[in-house]
Amino acid sequence: MKKNLILSIETSCDETSIAVIQNWTEVLSLEIATSIALHQKTKWIIPEEAARAQVDYLNPVFNDALKNAWKTIEEIDVIAVTKWPGLIWSLMAWITFANTLSFIYKKPLLWVNHIYWHIFWNLLERKAEDVKFPAIILTVSWWHNEIHLMKSFNEIELIWESLDDSAGEAFDKCWRMIWLWYPAWKDVWELAKKWDKKAFNFPRWMIWSWDFNFSFSGLKTSVLYKIQNSEKENISWKNDFLEENKNDLAASFQEAICDILVKKTLKAVEKFWAKQIHLAWWVSANLRLRELFWEKIKKQNVNLEILWPKKMVYCTDNWAMIWAAAYFQEIEGKNIVDVDMN
Repeated sequence: MKKNLILSIETSCDETSIAVIQNWTEVLSLEIATSIALHQKTKWIIPEEAARAQVDYLNPVFNDALKNAWKTIEEIDVIAVTKWPGLIWSLMAWITFANTLSFIYKKPLLWVNHIYWHIFWNLLERKAEDVKFPAIILTVSWWHNEIHLMKSFNEIELIWESLDDSAGEAFDKCWRMIWLWYPAWKDVWELAKKWDKKAFNFPRWMIWSWDFNFSFSGLKTSVLYKIQNSEKENISWKNDFLEENKNDLAASFQEAICDILVKKTLKAVEKFWAKQIHLAWWVSANLRLRELFWEKIKKQNVNLEILWPKKMVYCTDNWAMIWAAAYFQEIEGKNIVDVDMN
């Protein structure tokens, strides 16, 4: 199948991103529209609002991507679109759009697994030979929290995941409790970095469990109870308590989340004799998480490499994860995306 020009579409949540890629590696154009400003009003993603915004972005983003690449839809060889998982209404808007383009212009359609392609994010700025197998992949987002074992570019196994809430969700919900902005997965570090991360001893749920699964719902409850019980502890009630302690609260719950992620990941590294750790998805942008990984690796004095996206744009949903994954699979002569030839 000819794949010189790819129209790549990512729209699983509140980001709408389209790019035109040439020969898997050359980005001819990139357009991203986000509805974060819309969700900041409620400090939360409302799926219906996100989907309506996606519909509004349909034509402008599509037209700009082709225009800035100096290409027409007739010249496109393949259309790639995220099929699952994600916000169902956001996905449906663009799946319908991609299907329509594919049908009208007789273009092959690549169905993309959203979670799987996140694994390839921090390979965007690196070469295939930079990857050492086996590697442990920690994916940390608002929706999902998982550990994958990568034995090769085409042999990737999900080994553990969050049993309830993800780290990203815990960040945002705890952030909302102390009346601060959305999203929190990155910006919490700015507030917390100069404050006492040991001020509040929040629990590290399942950190010493026999398995490698995660749980963050108990941490959120602990932060809520700390705020609600502040009056009983003879501290100024809610408003004053939050104003006086929000920095220490942020630092403390951030440390708890990062501590869980780091220790569970290093435990998986030890079990599978991994040579590298790869961080991917939104929470990989949190600088305290990166810093704590380096601290623990240095303390253990082990020969272990850790990779994360160099550019913050690669920590968010974007077109790049689709073609990056396809590119590295092409190296091994395989392509595991689903293809619909219409």
